Amino acid sequence: MKIQMIDNVNLEEYNNSKVVMIMATVPTQIRIDEELKKQAIELFGQLGTDISSATNMFLRQCVLRGGLLFNVELPNYKPEVCN
Repeated sequence: MKIQMIDNVNLEEYNNSKVVMIMATVPTQIRIDEELKKQAIELFGQLGTDISSATNMFLRQCVLRGGLLFNVELPNYKPEVCN
C-alpha cells in the first residue's frame, strides 16, 4: 500500500485503485498535570503512538460505546482501612 499527499489529501493506492481518505481535525487544548503528561508520552511512545492519536482513540471509543470506558464512582472505603 502506498500513501501520498496531494493538495493536503491522503491518497492510498490499494490494488491499483485510489481511495481518498479525508479526516478534518481541529486543534484542541486541554490542561494536564505535567508529570502525568510526561508519563503518558513515554507510554504511548513505547506503544508506537503519540498522545494526540491516543486521545483520538479514547474519544472514538467513548462515542462508539456511548460513555466512558471505565466506571466513574466514589470509592466506599472505611476510614479505618485507609489509616
